[in-house]
Amino acid sequence: MKFEKFPFKLEKQFRLKNWDYSSSGFYFVTICTKDRLKILWNSKSNPVGTDLCVRSPNRHLPLSDFGNSCYRIWSDIPNKFKNVILDDFIIMPDHIHGIIFIKNDYQERTQRSVPTKFGNIGLLGQIIRWFKTISTNEYINGVKKYNWPKFNKQIWQNRFHDRIIRSEKEFYAKKQYIKDNPIHRSDSI
Repeated sequence: MKFEKFPFKLEKQFRLKNWDYSSSGFYFVTICTKDRLKILWNSKSNPVGTDLCVRSPNRHLPLSDFGNSCYRIWSDIPNKFKNVILDDFIIMPDHIHGIIFIKNDYQERTQRSVPTKFGNIGLLGQIIRWFKTISTNEYINGVKKYNWPKFNKQIWQNRFHDRIIRSEKEFYAKKQYIKDNPIHRSDSI
């Protein structure tokens, strides 16, 4: 069917309309690898039933070399973005879940806001863009130096999923979701 009335591609808006994504608050974020490539865990690991909450460095993690790079880069977000605090996060075989806390006052928020045709991606969008850029560069170096598997043009999906956490109950539900994700996603292994 030819669209004569709308000859342009309609883009779905993924961000909450009229929300400033530099606003103080907790954000639950999911970032997926392109084509859901399972490159973040070692394929030989079988972690189902173990506690993989990545916030604890003492626990065994089945991360691949690239997964370890992503862990390090994600952990470095507060050093790059001073008004950001990381809460729980987990690295799954083909995606990352995390809770990011942005703590800004009004003056800083308006200076860091980035209006786009998709709404105001603000600081949250800058954080995710930085993470994807740095981790993609790490992967490119891994392909060149350590013979990591080659990839087709990009490592990460273009967009990311976010949820503004609006209550304490939702905050703890997201933390539990992160903790339980490996158990519920046994098909990911």
